[in-house]
Amino acid sequence: MPCPKGSPKFAGPRRVQPIPDLLRKEWAGAQDIDQAKTGTKATWLCSVCGHRWVVSLSQRLTGRGCQRCARAATRLNIPAE
Repeated sequence: MPCPKGSPKFAGPRRVQPIPDLLRKEWAGAQDIDQAKTGTKATWLCSVCGHRWVVSLSQRLTGRGCQRCARAATRLNIPAE
């Protein structure tokens, strides 16, 4: 009989992809980034503007970054070519 997906038989490493160097540099969580679970929220420190914010490791791995830098990028007046 097959085991359901929530069973311990399927429990394994949650993180498949490696953690990029930029995320390691911006990590400001209480524990080591390699020991952190992907769904746990942690503090991050932007290496560009110094802004601190709280978001989960999984959201950072999918591309979510500093909100302040993202807003600043949308305010730039870049002329169309």
